Amino acid sequence: MPATIEYYRGYEVHGKCRLFPLREYKGYKPPEIPRLPVEEPNTDFKRKYPADTELGEELADNARVWKVYRDEAMQHDDGLLDGWNNTIDILLTFAGLFSAAVTAFVVESYQFLQPGTLDLGAALYALAVNDTAMLHALATSSSQPSSPARWINGLWFTSLFFSLVAAFLCILVKQWLDEYKARTRASSQNPKHWSRRRAFYFRAIDSWGVPVIISLLPLLLHAALFLFFAGMVVLLWSLNRAVAGWLSGLALLALLLYIVSLLIPVWNAACPFATPLARLLRRLWTLFWAWALRHAGFLSELTAAAVFRLQHIWINQSPIGAVFPHPRSIRLWLASKAFHDTHEKSFFDQVIHFDSLRSDNDRDLTTLDIALRDELDCDALCWLILSVSDNDAGAVGFQALGAAEPYSPLAERLIARGVARASQQRLLSNSNWSIPAQASRVVRTIILLRELAPTPSHSRIFDSMDNAWDYLLPGAEI
Repeated sequence: MPATIEYYRGYEVHGKCRLFPLREYKGYKPPEIPRLPVEEPNTDFKRKYPADTELGEELADNARVWKVYRDEAMQHDDGLLDGWNNTIDILLTFAGLFSAAVTAFVVESYQFLQPGTLDLGAALYALAVNDTAMLHALATSSSQPSSPARWINGLWFTSLFFSLVAAFLCILVKQWLDEYKARTRASSQNPKHWSRRRAFYFRAIDSWGVPVIISLLPLLLHAALFLFFAGMVVLLWSLNRAVAGWLSGLALLALLLYIVSLLIPVWNAACPFATPLARLLRRLWTLFWAWALRHAGFLSELTAAAVFRLQHIWINQSPIGAVFPHPRSIRLWLASKAFHDTHEKSFFDQVIHFDSLRSDNDRDLTTLDIALRDELDCDALCWLILSVSDNDAGAVGFQALGAAEPYSPLAERLIARGVARASQQRLLSNSNWSIPAQASRVVRTIILLRELAPTPSHSRIFDSMDNAWDYLLPGAEI
């Protein structure tokens, strides 16, 4: 009787490498599935993150994936927190200097709000002539501040308040960020536990609107600055209108430049004036238009239905409308149907378009046509292959070319840019043919380039193909 041999998903059991048994075969050994040899840890990445020793343990508590996630997440958080902390430090410095400057003006301007002293000479004269109207006017003028004084102090005190609130919020946000870093950097039971904890707190950062709050902090200081300018204009307008007009023009110009620099990135994502506040405004803009388009389509149909209903009631009350359809009702029905057919699809398409932009920051990259996407992909691959000095990075880009579909616009653009001619000496001479996985990717790229080679002069790039096949066929044990 032949010995019993257990197989799990087509693989023979060796030691502890066990998966869930699918079937027990007796006296029959199924054909082995072709597979490549295990890569040796010959790079820094492989030495830093060695592969898991057992199959099925890729998601265990101490698996490699969680270690890689931990290092990548820590690197990402360090960059994110450093950027936020640097921004907050700048805001704190500006808020402190600006508050000191505004305080110097407020110390002098608040006196305009205090009741003035009564003119003693004018009061005695009014008593002597028994002029009660003059006494009342003197008392009113001395007890109530003027309207410009109210405006000046109101604007400057509001500016000072905004500046102090911004500084206070900056201190709070720095404490929030420090607490987040302390929570995520604390020791854990295993890498998987750390990954779950970090994902939990990182999701809370976004769900509680911390990035939005940080992006709004500069807006408080911007508002405080322009309120201070407005108070200066009111003060100078009561003293000298020529100087006040000049300062008003400068303040309006600064405000116009600020608004333009803030709104341009909302419609053009490539604009270098983008700020976190511009990203928030872009999301609000897309949400507004999605809401407006939805309600515009609904209101148009509701209006047409109401008009049709009123016309129908009026027609039914007429003698002719009870027997035959009135011509007006027919025209109204045709107009309503034409409006519905014409505008329903456009409204729906626009709503879908704006809904797709809600959660995508790079809106221009998601709404590009296919031709422009291929052009951008070609630029990125050509830069990686032809301009980067690191041979490993260039080899990765060259091996990625094999994923392009033959005779696709992307492949034709790559050939037109001279990738095959320019990369033969630099990449193929440094390709590591001893690794079957890399050799297979390079061979696939070579097949693509040979298929699309425009002239026989480009055939020199395929001279190394025989070396790849000679190793790949016997070495991979296929």
